[in-house]
Amino acid sequence: MGNGSPDFKNLFHILRFTQWDRFFKVIASANIAIDVIPQISDPSLSDADKKRYVGEAVFIRNLCYFFMIRLWGDVPYYTKPYFTGSLARENKVIVLKNLLADMETAKENLPWSYTNPSHIAVRAMKGSAIVLMMHINMWLACFDGDNKNQYYDNVDKLGVQMDQSQGHYELLPLTRTKEIFKGRTKEGLFEIPQNVNYGESFGWSAFSDNVLYAPYKNHVILNSYMSYLPAFMEKVFPKEVADNRKSVWYVQDYLYTGGDKFMMLKFANVYANDRGGGRKPRR
Repeated sequence: MGNGSPDFKNLFHILRFTQWDRFFKVIASANIAIDVIPQISDPSLSDADKKRYVGEAVFIRNLCYFFMIRLWGDVPYYTKPYFTGSLARENKVIVLKNLLADMETAKENLPWSYTNPSHIAVRAMKGSAIVLMMHINMWLACFDGDNKNQYYDNVDKLGVQMDQSQGHYELLPLTRTKEIFKGRTKEGLFEIPQNVNYGESFGWSAFSDNVLYAPYKNHVILNSYMSYLPAFMEKVFPKEVADNRKSVWYVQDYLYTGGDKFMMLKFANVYANDRGGGRKPRR
């Protein structure tokens, strides 16, 4: 952090990344949904709809556990609704294997995409589940190294499944970066939208707020709060290698300098915020 160091409120938002209570609130809600949805008696809700909603809840629960394991390693693991007891941490390899078993069933009840464009990527799809399973297998290949070849084979097989997506997904050209980061494109496999105009902003997760400044934020904010170390950026984007992402995603003058002038332009989709924050990134 440089001269643009965040105030106490911003530091609190960063501290939230070290706490898992909100993850468990989502997990608890998902567990209840998975238990209750199949029991709903409503002629307007088909069996296929119920299975899809349960599949979405399983995906969200497992996504939370996946991120928690990446942050903390072994974590308390439970899937029962209304659980009020105490739990010790479970071995991360066992938890990840449980997530894979959950997803294997759930993904079959998710659609490749949605006819309603407002649902694309922001609701779990079959591709969302498959890619989550690929990531889980790759982490298992590290944590359970004696069986790494099995996990690599699993990733290959899941990749074959993605090839059956019937054209619902595609990589978009770099020139459409703003569309990609605005969201809901064919490149999006799962996104969490944040737009303060619709009450979707939840503060502590707004990483983009830390790597932008004027004119993409309030005009008095002249520095970024965070930056990547120059050595890291040189490893990801070697200086001698031509790469258009350098100029499209970053302010090139500060790509390798670190400090408070570092800026990530790929987050520069903006909207007017009438609550005193000036202009802030949408996502």
